[in-house]
Amino acid sequence: MTTDATGTKRLVLATSDVTSLVALRTPLIQEAVRRRHKVFVFTSSNVPDARAALERVGAGVAEMPFESRGFNPFSAYGVRRDLAGHLKAFAPHTVAACDTASAVALSSIAKRAGVPRVVAMLPRLPLSDASPSASDKAIRLMLAETTGIIVETPEERRALLSADWMTDAKPVFVAPTSGIDAVRYPAEPLPSLHDGFVFALVSPSADQAARDVFNAAAAHLAKRAPQVRFITADDTDSDAAIRSAHAVVHASSSDGLCHGLLRALAAGRPVITSDVAASRDTVDERVNGCRVAPGDAAALAEAMASFLKRTDLIPAMARASRLKAERRFDLATVNRITLDALGLDDGFAAAA
Repeated sequence: MTTDATGTKRLVLATSDVTSLVALRTPLIQEAVRRRHKVFVFTSSNVPDARAALERVGAGVAEMPFESRGFNPFSAYGVRRDLAGHLKAFAPHTVAACDTASAVALSSIAKRAGVPRVVAMLPRLPLSDASPSASDKAIRLMLAETTGIIVETPEERRALLSADWMTDAKPVFVAPTSGIDAVRYPAEPLPSLHDGFVFALVSPSADQAARDVFNAAAAHLAKRAPQVRFITADDTDSDAAIRSAHAVVHASSSDGLCHGLLRALAAGRPVITSDVAASRDTVDERVNGCRVAPGDAAALAEAMASFLKRTDLIPAMARASRLKAERRFDLATVNRITLDALGLDDGFAAAA
C-alpha cells in the first residue's frame, strides 16, 4: 500500500449505484488517472454500460455485493471475506465510499485490512441527534472507522462537527459532488429586455413536481405581468433555455445539485432556487438570487415578481452568479479539493 517511485497511488471508489457514480464522478476519475494514479471501482450494481464508461476513462471495475442476501447465516461472512480479499489484492492507499451502503460495508473492513486512508464521500447525512434509528447508529459506527469525511456544503460540515456523538477530531472536507467546467462553459451575455423578461426552469425531466410548481407560479405572475415569458428546460439540454433567460428557476424539492443549475451560474444568470440542502449553497441571498420554500408556488411567484421590480439589479446579480461558479463550483477546484482530501496530491503530475 505504499506509494511507488513514480508517485502513483491506488484509489478504490465504492458505490451501490454505479450509474450515479459515472454521472457525477467521471471527471474526478479522469483527473486521478491524469495524475497517474490507479483507480478501481467496487460496485454492487451490474450495469454493463456504466462499467464500459468507467473502463473507457481508465478505471478498473469489480462487481460484488456489499451486504448478504437470502437467509444463509454464513453469507454475511462470505461478503466480508470477498470484500477483504479484493482490498488485499488491489492494496489501495485510499478507499472512498460514495454512498451510505458502500461506506457501512467497507469502512471497518478497509481499516482492518490496513488501508491507510478510509474516506466517506457522502452528499447527505440524514442523521438525527434525538432517538437515533438503527440506520443512524450504523452510519455513526461507520464514520468512527473513517479517517476523513467529505460533505457537500459548509452547512453540513458545521452540523457534523457540532453533533454530540462526533467525538473524533477527524477532518471534514467540503466539496460539491459535481462541478462545472468554467472554461468550457463561459459567461453568456444577458439577452435584451426589449421582448420582455424571460424566466427559465431547469430541472431533471422526471421532476414533474418542479414543473408543476413553476407552471403554477408562472400562471399567477402572468396575470400581473403579461409581457413576461416562461420556458422550461430538461436538465440534460438546458443551454439554449439558459442563454434565452434573464433569470433561472430551480424549483426541485430534492437535495442534489443538477447540472442545469450549475450551468446557469456559469452562464451568469441570477438564480431562484428551492431552499433545500445542496441547492441553497448556490445562492447568496439577494446577491446572485434568492431561495424559496420548496413546493410553494405563491412564494416562487413573489420571488420572480421581485426580479421584475428591480431589473436594474440583474446585471450585477449575473456577475455574482458567474463568480460563484468560478470560486465555489469550478470543476478544477472541486477535483483538487476532493483528490487532496483523498490523499492524491498533484505533486507527481505537476512535475511530469
